[in-house]
Amino acid sequence: MPETKIQGSSEQSGAGRWRLKEHLPMVRRIILIYLLAIITTASVQLPWLNQQVEEQGQQALLQLENYIQKTAEGLAPLIQSNDANCSPDVITELRKQVFLFSRIKEIGLFDRRYRIYCASNEGATDIRLYRTTRSRLKASSNGQTLALTKAKISAANALFIYSRGESGLGVNALLPPVAFDDIVAKSLSYQALPFEVLVIGRPISTPQLNESWWPDQQLLYRSDLYPLSLSLYLTGDFQLNYLLDSLWVGLLIGSLGSLLHIYVTHDRLSRNSLSAALQRAIENRELSVYYQPIMDARTGLPKGYEALLRWEHPQQGFIGPDIFIPLAEQLGLIVPVTELVLDEVSEFILRHRKELGRAYISVNVSRLHILHHDLAGMIRRRCYDTQGLEKRLLLELTENTVFSESEMAIVIDQFEKLHNCGVRLAVDDFGTGYSGLDFIRRYSFDVLKIDQAFVKGLGTESAVIPLLQSMISLAQQMGMEIIAEGVEHPYQADQLSQLGVDAMQGYLFAWPMPQDALLEWLEQSESEPDSPIQGLPV
Repeated sequence: MPETKIQGSSEQSGAGRWRLKEHLPMVRRIILIYLLAIITTASVQLPWLNQQVEEQGQQALLQLENYIQKTAEGLAPLIQSNDANCSPDVITELRKQVFLFSRIKEIGLFDRRYRIYCASNEGATDIRLYRTTRSRLKASSNGQTLALTKAKISAANALFIYSRGESGLGVNALLPPVAFDDIVAKSLSYQALPFEVLVIGRPISTPQLNESWWPDQQLLYRSDLYPLSLSLYLTGDFQLNYLLDSLWVGLLIGSLGSLLHIYVTHDRLSRNSLSAALQRAIENRELSVYYQPIMDARTGLPKGYEALLRWEHPQQGFIGPDIFIPLAEQLGLIVPVTELVLDEVSEFILRHRKELGRAYISVNVSRLHILHHDLAGMIRRRCYDTQGLEKRLLLELTENTVFSESEMAIVIDQFEKLHNCGVRLAVDDFGTGYSGLDFIRRYSFDVLKIDQAFVKGLGTESAVIPLLQSMISLAQQMGMEIIAEGVEHPYQADQLSQLGVDAMQGYLFAWPMPQDALLEWLEQSESEPDSPIQGLPV
């Protein structure tokens, strides 16, 4: 017993390693998808970041210019009301303006000779402006300029705004350099973005720039009105942190891409494996034909049986015809599929004529089979091999099958050949397709099968009965047998009988059954004619 357990554990471990090895290519591809998504996102985000920073830098410089201009305009009345005197009233007014301007620490007045004669803090004074400052004032288009000097006591930078009126008199305002820094900082959305404000080419503060393996990028903005410039630094640390904060975008795109890749890969593999399995199933006759009775509405006895193809996949289990029939059409296997059904039906009729009585068997046919293969020739050969097959065979074509004019000519030719052989034709799922009345007008079918969607609407949808009445009346006028599909409840059967249908088909009477079960059903129905016997659900 212990040896057995150890061996089993070893086998499981080996199987686990094999499964891991088998999925490694998929894992590698998913990792690559994530990397590509992150790299692509970064390559898009960095230019977008540059654009955003570029726009914010321009806006910040504009904010500085607006502040300087508004400050000069606010101080202009002091120039107009003063004639180079420093009276106590003038000093009081200067100090009042200092109080009103939150960022201004001192205001001074200068005369036509560019000498400051009155200041808010010192009162009367005599300080000559620097030659460079005078030159910038003379050259300024708006009579305004800036200056950056060292304070006498603290040796800290002192920032000045100068404004000279048309009379030659002027005013200056002292601000701490941090005032410009505050204006820029408030204009930037990225608070961690380092910047530098320069006045007459000299920085008013030093930004914190850390060395990084990521290259720094400097964006420079120059004012056309003032000796003022602004530098923004896209440092490596800033860009890296921005990318890390935006990493979720790349991860999201990578996740979506991975899911799409997994879906496409799984779908391709499933289709490939399913295609191969379908080919093997056709070759090995693994597809089964089930039969669902079609009951006479007047007698309650079966008057026909619809042959329905079923596929039980060894691994995937039951696969519906809505999956493998289109796949067979896609793979060019619809002809062998139809041949398989016809072979089974012919053999069934040949071996059980007595049990089937006068009942017919209906077989669904594909539009591809009609258009690209000699369906009529195939049927004629089987009718020759199986005597009386043509009287027991009903071919069904869905109403939603669309044909062009050239294709319709081929279809009608095939239908006429089949009719000449004695084979009857039915239009299936009537009322749900696009062809509608034109389809049955172009060719006179023998049977009209009303789609189950209308039957389900009985008792719940008031518009269903008038539609059914119209369909039934039309079919009767054209001499067509009327079969209602999808009957599941007794009240539906009662209403359909009153409306005049000829036959009904659905779970109320029987589920689709294999041959053996159908024969048992028939035998039981003969022994207990009044018992509503149903087949087993499959």
